[in-house]
Amino acid sequence: MTQGDIESFLKAGALLRQASGKVLLWRGPFEALPGADSPKFSIGYASFFDGKATYMRASDPPLELEVGELRRDLKAFVGAAPETLERKLFENPTLEVFQKSFQAILGKIHRGEIEKAVPVVFAKASRIPTPVERAQMLDHALEAHAELFVYGFWNEAEGILGATPEVLFHQKPERLQSMALAGTYSKKIPDAKASLLKDPKERHEHQLVIDDIRERLSKFGRARVSETHVVEYPALLHLRTWIEVDQPSGEKNDYLKSLHPTPALGVSPRNYGIEWMKDLPEQKERGLFGAPILFSISESETLALVAIRNLIWEKGESKIGTGCGLVEASDMQKEWLELETKRESVFQILGLKP
Repeated sequence: MTQGDIESFLKAGALLRQASGKVLLWRGPFEALPGADSPKFSIGYASFFDGKATYMRASDPPLELEVGELRRDLKAFVGAAPETLERKLFENPTLEVFQKSFQAILGKIHRGEIEKAVPVVFAKASRIPTPVERAQMLDHALEAHAELFVYGFWNEAEGILGATPEVLFHQKPERLQSMALAGTYSKKIPDAKASLLKDPKERHEHQLVIDDIRERLSKFGRARVSETHVVEYPALLHLRTWIEVDQPSGEKNDYLKSLHPTPALGVSPRNYGIEWMKDLPEQKERGLFGAPILFSISESETLALVAIRNLIWEKGESKIGTGCGLVEASDMQKEWLELETKRESVFQILGLKP
């Protein structure tokens, strides 16, 4: 791409690094699509507490590029500019804020009202990234682990950029696929991989997500559950289980409505609802964090990602959210450490230096 193309893309654009390793790249501006219309190459999103998708598309179809080609163009645009969006600009969340959410959720668990809930905390900076900084973060993100989906969309005032390990659903004509991704260990823990598989607290948390997704997908056909295994990323280990339906009977908006939010980011049992979480510290600020981002790749294929491991910016502020699943056996200090480890992984993915 020319430098003008890159500059236009960084002012208003969208991106998806696919499992193939190739990148779909949209150059804005974007137009909102009416109703629930989501034709080929459109992008959809919903806020965490709303769940109703808004779709948009650029005037031109996306470009499909090799990762190396895009990174070369990004580096040329950046030139010798210093990396100025640094970790030290971010004010980290406080343990006191998290403690309030922890105690409220554990209280509901001990009273038998719920089995699990996922609070979120945010590190915040009082400015948004410039186009050059977006280019720098994109360049770093495109180096991320091959099983992470690099994604984002933005304009000059607001946006989101990250690399998520979590798929809400992947719809193809012959198959609908979702995943349970819950249960986390830091790789610094001795014998972490084997310990995670045997940890009763983490396995219980993971099983709640499996059972919920299997029940939700069953309305679209026979749901098959794969074997649970550990997936390894640079800083973290997660338990992951795929759940699939062959020849599914629904449409993308049916799947979105049925699946979001899974207990991996929401509440179990699901019928208890999530509105009550807005009364906990910072939860009203979730916005796109943990929300679905949908890429309609073709007329018959949609990839819906769960928007975690990201930087979100709007209203002159940038923030990095992290969440943790709380169950009866949760320990506050261990959960707090998990939040710190996840936040550190986002800093690393985006190349934000100390």
